[in-house]
Amino acid sequence: MQPSPEHIIALWERYLSNRATPGEVDALFQLVKDTGDELNYRYVKEAEQRLQQKDAAPVVIPEWMLRSILKEAPPAGVAMAKIRYLQRWYWAAAAVIILLGIGVFYLYQQPKESVPPIATRLPDAILAPATNRAMITLADGSTVFLDSIGNGQLTRQGSVKLVKLANGKIAYQTADGSPDSYRDLKGPQYNTLTNPKGSRVIDMVLSDGSHVWLNAGSSITYPVAFAGTERKVELKGEGYFEVAKDPSKKFIVQAGEIKTEVLGTHFNVNAYGDEQDTRVTLLEGRVKVSDTRHPVSGILKPGQQATLRQAQGDIVVSKPDLDQVMAWRNGVFDLNHQSIAAVMQQVGNWYDVQIVYPSGVPVVELYGEIGRDLSLAQVIQALRVLGVTCRSEGRKLIVGP
Repeated sequence: MQPSPEHIIALWERYLSNRATPGEVDALFQLVKDTGDELNYRYVKEAEQRLQQKDAAPVVIPEWMLRSILKEAPPAGVAMAKIRYLQRWYWAAAAVIILLGIGVFYLYQQPKESVPPIATRLPDAILAPATNRAMITLADGSTVFLDSIGNGQLTRQGSVKLVKLANGKIAYQTADGSPDSYRDLKGPQYNTLTNPKGSRVIDMVLSDGSHVWLNAGSSITYPVAFAGTERKVELKGEGYFEVAKDPSKKFIVQAGEIKTEVLGTHFNVNAYGDEQDTRVTLLEGRVKVSDTRHPVSGILKPGQQATLRQAQGDIVVSKPDLDQVMAWRNGVFDLNHQSIAAVMQQVGNWYDVQIVYPSGVPVVELYGEIGRDLSLAQVIQALRVLGVTCRSEGRKLIVGP
């Protein structure tokens, strides 16, 4: 039998006043799935009004947030964390993370015996990266710091101009638009773009028109202008590539011993030095992935990921969650079914903190997404709700008891 509107509104009242039991939260989650978005919206607003009339001080959910919870898009310009996998009481944790995204703290109280230990000291004000701290090392060894210069031409190397555009993007522009333009260059010249830990994502357009995004803690070395029969760059860390098509010149990304070859396509390479495996994920087109140390290679189709396992010396092809692969470019930490170590590696790079596991890496099943615009203190609060104990000591984030 379908519950009456009064029953659903009563559940929302208990939830919004922080009085719902775990069983009631389970029941409410099921009803949210089974009830239409518009009805859910009306029930929540009615529950809010009733609590206000009783002077019960409900946790009021703003309209844009409520509609986003009910799978509608938030208004333009509003940063929030979307939650996709919500199971059992994790629905409450999901609500916490959504509320954290706008700076509102609302913790669903579990029975005391199941509450994970809380840190006795929240971290100092370690905020999400507000600016880009990337720098470019030129062929002559000089360095250009991108956050301290205005827009316009930064330098000229032969016939190639390095410019900073109004949107913060970096671009290499040849005089005649030709990627083969090496006039006035004394042989191939290479630049290195470095995006340190604690820096926002930086994007750049190479002289051939290819677009590259670099995650925090990453760098890429590339020629000022491309010549010859191939376009080759070297990556450390993580980068996303949208390669300009040129059938006459394949584009090669060298990440350590791992080589990815394409003609024109969209793909992501994760090759951080402190991770054992390298992952190449194809979103569009076709790529060939190979390991120069072993006689192994693989051809990827869109939606596939090649994991090059260093210990085994082989390549495993799988179908990953593409939203999770691209979460760093979309401004979120995707927690769904990820290990603590994988999540903390991202957190460490983003906030430029060292991750320490005094009792080993804990095993906790994670769900949801957390916005990368939160402070480290807010991230710790959200992780705590999911059962991960963290504390901060200076630039160290200690995970576990």
